[in-house]
Amino acid sequence: MTADFAQLYSELGIRTDCTLEEFKQVCRRRIRQQHPDRVDAIAADNAGGIPLAELLPLYAKALRFHRKHGRLPGAAPPPAAMPMATHPAPSVEPPGPSPTAAAADEAGMDADPSRPSLRGPLLAMLAIAGFLAVLSWWKDDPPSRSRTAAPPVPAARAVASGDQAVVEKLEIGMDAESVRRIQGDPLQLSGSQWVYGPSWLYFEDDQLVDWYSSPLYPLKTETSSPPLEETERE
Repeated sequence: MTADFAQLYSELGIRTDCTLEEFKQVCRRRIRQQHPDRVDAIAADNAGGIPLAELLPLYAKALRFHRKHGRLPGAAPPPAAMPMATHPAPSVEPPGPSPTAAAADEAGMDADPSRPSLRGPLLAMLAIAGFLAVLSWWKDDPPSRSRTAAPPVPAARAVASGDQAVVEKLEIGMDAESVRRIQGDPLQLSGSQWVYGPSWLYFEDDQLVDWYSSPLYPLKTETSSPPLEETERE
């Protein structure tokens, strides 16, 4: 008589809803016990249990059934999942800006006074960056400079005085040739005035009588303008 799964579960002492791992462990233990090489296999056969020749096909059949249906033979099938009713999501239009926020945005203000506004610091940073860009442009390309490349301004010459080198500086009363040797050729000539970007030198009777040294284009002088005593002495 061929054994069925109900007899198999009863003999192994397992439920029909046990897990696959539990089923495998119990069946393998019983198969090892009924192996012909073991002494207790004869006692198992005499006890009237399922013979090994029927146990192995039942074990393999149960595994195939589980792979196909996801449960062991005789176990209740899992309840079918209820289909979920799908309803179209209501279309919600994003709220538009409130009149207060729109007015504040047009006026360049933050509508929420409790929230720290970044508009002020950002505008200040942009203003500083613009100012630095203008200064850099003025230094590199002042309006009075011609579009042709200007000759580089020569460094102040060092005149040996004993064992120490002294850097020549512009002084009141210097002639034009000495000034040219120290400061270099002007970027623009306007009568008696030599223009070096925002800085300038002024001559009378071929002698230097006044100057203005801008930080954007410093002249070879120690002061931005000549000391008053020197101009009065002249």
